[in-house]
Order: sequence, then C-alpha cells, then structure tokens
Amino acid sequence: MRINEDTPNEGSLRPTILLLSWLTFCYAICFVGYQGRMQGLWFWYVALRRPDWDVPTWLLTPAWTILFGLIGASLWNLFREGPSRPRFVAILLLIVQLILSALEPWIYFAWHRMPVSLAMNTASCLIVLLAMVFSLKARPLSAKLMIPYLGWIVYGSILEFAVMRLNA
Repeated sequence: MRINEDTPNEGSLRPTILLLSWLTFCYAICFVGYQGRMQGLWFWYVALRRPDWDVPTWLLTPAWTILFGLIGASLWNLFREGPSRPRFVAILLLIVQLILSALEPWIYFAWHRMPVSLAMNTASCLIVLLAMVFSLKARPLSAKLMIPYLGWIVYGSILEFAVMRLNA
C-alpha cells in the first residue's frame, strides 16, 4: 500500500496517541479522587472552620483538571525521552504521586482523617520535588510543567494544617 502524502503515517500519530494515553490515565486517576472529594465536600468540609485564605470550593474541580493535565503532559514529555535512569525514576515517582492523589481526597473528605491526609500531602510534596529533580536531568520541560502542581499541593498542605488546627 502506498502512503499518500496527505495521510499521516503511523510515526506521526505516535506522539499524539501517547499524549492522549497519558492524559486519559491522569484524568482517570483525577476522577477517582473527585469521587472521594464529593463524598464529604458539601456536607463535611463546608461545615468546618476554615481560614479566610481558603480556596473557594467551586475552584477545586477546574484547578485539579488543569493540574492533572499538566501532569499528563509532563509524563508524556518524559516518555518521549530515550530510556535513562532519571527518566525511569521521574516517571515512577509521578505514578506513585498520582496514586496518592487518588487516595488523599478519600482519606480527607470522605473518611475525615485529617492527620493522615496531611502526612500524605507532605509526602506528596517531597515526591513531586524529587520527580522534578530527576525530570530536570531527563527533560527539563517536564520539571517546569510540575511547578504549578507542586505549588498547589504545598498550599493544600498548609491549608489542611490550618483547618486541622482550627477544628481541633
């Protein structure tokens, strides 16, 4: 079969398919966390005392959608790099982080285990920071794509600590 110049060949579709695969993976995990968040957001969380600088609840879903898209793009960018130890470790750390991100809303919002959730968020900050260090060695753009996510989980950890203290 002759390939028409107007028809994209298999090689040109591979990066797009990989990007869509990583985004689907990340959004599937985001959806699991969303289900946990919805278990307690409107009945439990809104009834807690919270600091004035708390994020509005309506912003959570759009923020997580953007952040998980950035994680997917970061993973895709890393996956495009040739095999190397820094690439492997960065991808592994991000997958571990995604698993924690799926569990944490269940622990915090659904099961109301604030200290456990705070410990998980603190661990998440360290995992993302390590993933960024390894990404810098493999694909610096991947590390840059994680900066907003790291900022969000640092903010979330500080917020969780404040909410825990206000409701102790």
